[in-house]
Amino acid sequence: MFLAALLAAQTLTGFAQAQDFKPYEEKMNKLYAEFTALNKEYATFRGKDPKTITDADKQQIERIMAKGDSLSEAHTALTLEIIKKFKDTKYPAKYIADAYSGFTYDQLKEALAPTSGYYKEESLKEAKAYLASLELRRPGLMYTDLVMKDMNDKEIKLSQFAGKRQLCVC
Repeated sequence: MFLAALLAAQTLTGFAQAQDFKPYEEKMNKLYAEFTALNKEYATFRGKDPKTITDADKQQIERIMAKGDSLSEAHTALTLEIIKKFKDTKYPAKYIADAYSGFTYDQLKEALAPTSGYYKEESLKEAKAYLASLELRRPGLMYTDLVMKDMNDKEIKLSQFAGKRQLCVC
């Protein structure tokens, strides 16, 4: 009896979550369709000889690039919204795998929290590797001091020049 009740609760929970996912799926599918249309539009210029591109073509390319930037920002924002709402499920993983390169360091670190329900998903392997590379140069991390020799063969450290104005003569 208990097992039947547990299975029924899981089924209802799964159905409720699927209903919760649906509006986000629709928004993402719309964004992906817009990206696809924009890519097709840009493809007409990709094959052109640069010498034959007119000013009107350049304006069209700039419009396409601006629209692409806008769509990327919308995609990132929607992905972050999905992460916050569904952190305990596996659902955000597929969107993080698509959007991680547009995240700031802090956004990516939060998105890839080991306590999330999707952390162990295989699709996040590249995102985790990207975060690991960002960890090496994260904000606030002390740099490795560069040491070199000057023209008189005297050792100089880059840190010697910190906070001082320098004149570079080339």
